[in-house]
Amino acid sequence: MRSGTLKELITIQRPSGTRDAAGQVDPDAWTDVYTQVRAHILHQTGAEANRADAPVSVVKASIRIRYSADRAATLHAGMRVVRGAVVYDIKAVLPDLQQRQHIDLVSETGANNG
Repeated sequence: MRSGTLKELITIQRPSGTRDAAGQVDPDAWTDVYTQVRAHILHQTGAEANRADAPVSVVKASIRIRYSADRAATLHAGMRVVRGAVVYDIKAVLPDLQQRQHIDLVSETGANNG
């Protein structure tokens, strides 16, 4: 994989599972798993959807990062990618198991809680 294509710096997070004062899991609490990860973000499609009776723009993206066995084992759907102020929900993790060069994170932004 050519390093020149990985121009974006992202952070990958997982839900932290911390609890609020009432003992409920805080849905807004996230923990960094990987920081300063080089990535290539390709926006594939965009659509409008209604969430809570309000129109939102949903953008599907493929985020490609360099392969590592550690990342392939720990990344999963339900995590998220943060790039600046944009939050992408990870919907699927697709590691390149043949050549072990990259991991594609199937993601979307716009209709998330980020």
